[in-house]
Amino acid sequence: MRLDVREIRRKKLLHLVEEAGGQKALAARCGLSAAYICQMLSEKVNRHVGHNAARRLEEGMGKAYGWMDVLDTFAPPEDPDRVRDAGGARAVYGDGAASGAVQRRNLWKLVEREGGVAGMAARCRIPADMLLGVMESAAGEVPAPLARCIERQMGVPDGWLDGDPKM
Repeated sequence: MRLDVREIRRKKLLHLVEEAGGQKALAARCGLSAAYICQMLSEKVNRHVGHNAARRLEEGMGKAYGWMDVLDTFAPPEDPDRVRDAGGARAVYGDGAASGAVQRRNLWKLVEREGGVAGMAARCRIPADMLLGVMESAAGEVPAPLARCIERQMGVPDGWLDGDPKM
């Protein structure tokens, strides 16, 4: 079963509604309207949980940055089809050195080690779209909770992405 970030966020939103004690309670905690939450949950309304709403939901419910985007319990780690193959990351990002961002260069090393973006995303249980977004971000820095999660899943020490590793 393939899940994209919109589907993952919708499933996570359902979880947050239950955790908060209903749509109105969640809306109040996150500074969103109950109607907006209802629209994002509706299968009939074409309203998805966007980046800004996901971050507000995470903050309001005390979740780590990027929690809304992570697959965790929604797909078994053994399922290689659970993320879309983003394909040709090298064609998009070149050799990684042009960006100058140490974290992105180190992310690229991990992506190559795993045989591509889809492989690393599957191993880390994050959407390939999210991994690509982090790699191409002009801001450069990988949010610390996400960096530590990637490091743990890839079997490298905490802080490895922040340094200049020799692999």
